[in-house]
Amino acid sequence: MQFDVFSKPLAQLPVDCLVVGIHEEGELGDDARHLDRATDGALAKLLAHGDFPGRPGETLLLPGLPKVKASRVLLVGQGSRGSVTRRAWRKAVQAAINALGRTQVRSAALALTRPGARDLDDYHFGRAVAEITHASLYRVNDLKTGKKPKAPVLEQLKLGPVKAQGVAAVRRGLAHGGAVGLGARTMRDLANLPGNVCTPSYIAERAQEIAQKYPTVSVRVLDEDEIRKEKMGCFLAVTQGSEQPPKFIVLEHKGGRAKRPPVVLVGKGITFDTGGISLKDPGAMDEMKF
Repeated sequence: MQFDVFSKPLAQLPVDCLVVGIHEEGELGDDARHLDRATDGALAKLLAHGDFPGRPGETLLLPGLPKVKASRVLLVGQGSRGSVTRRAWRKAVQAAINALGRTQVRSAALALTRPGARDLDDYHFGRAVAEITHASLYRVNDLKTGKKPKAPVLEQLKLGPVKAQGVAAVRRGLAHGGAVGLGARTMRDLANLPGNVCTPSYIAERAQEIAQKYPTVSVRVLDEDEIRKEKMGCFLAVTQGSEQPPKFIVLEHKGGRAKRPPVVLVGKGITFDTGGISLKDPGAMDEMKF
């Protein structure tokens, strides 16, 4: 997924789809108003029919407007102009990405009404868009052999318009949010796999792949003999209930500042639970897997 910013007028952007915010009663957001002027009022004329009330989270995909390079325009409801909080804005972004994911749109420009800078600065603007996009486009790595729905094809998202002084902060946020999104996707893929696939050895192989891909990451995988040498008796006691050999994985990312203390995260890494899952209430039993 490629992220970037834009500053030029929406009508001139060479993307598949423009995404603009519409408020209740058909009130145009700031960027939608600019788009309307560029199209000689075509957008306002469409909204005058009253078919799109602009309620929060609603979307409507339109064919391309006159004098616009994009072949589609996606309208996203943002409620009343005075209620665009950070939470409401996130809901609108998610609705937009979900709608784009159901189309064959490969590139889009996102121009929704933003909350005030105190609620959403440029850095968190970029980071939130990247995180929401990755989460919204994620699809469970389903192993069933039946026909699967088409995966989203969206591969490029531009957001803005961003003023010159905010471009660096937005791009930094996009980079950080993109990294968080990719990490979350890896976590979700592992958690969603069944226990007969995602074994301790499988997770160790994925950890080794990560270390090979990123030069700042190293990995050490302890096998059963090495675990016993470390006198990790409780760990071995648990793994005796499985035919799968235990693996103790240490991933180290050495990208912090010099002389700063390390941050250590410890996870259980239990790939299959033979009994505990049935102790949960039925309504939450499936969540025990995670």
